[in-house]
Amino acid sequence: MNMNEELMFEASQDLMAILNKIYTKIDRSKTEELSEVNFELVKSFNQLVDVNQRFLNILYPNRKKVKPRKLSLKYKSSNVEEVHDE
Repeated sequence: MNMNEELMFEASQDLMAILNKIYTKIDRSKTEELSEVNFELVKSFNQLVDVNQRFLNILYPNRKKVKPRKLSLKYKSSNVEEVHDE
């Protein structure tokens, strides 16, 4: 593994740690209003998932392709119901 591959591998591990932290600790309780913090956490989580998937596809080109778990928002009055898995 060359230096850049090692860097990508380490970055992927760091991303997985961040993703696991957000995924397990994000507030999933139902609320009437969507906070800017919750919105940005969900949006950033999904962007990081995409980046990490690209890294993994490059590092492990022969691995089985799977659909990654992402978070989504549903709206109640303008429809915010909850943050949940897709």
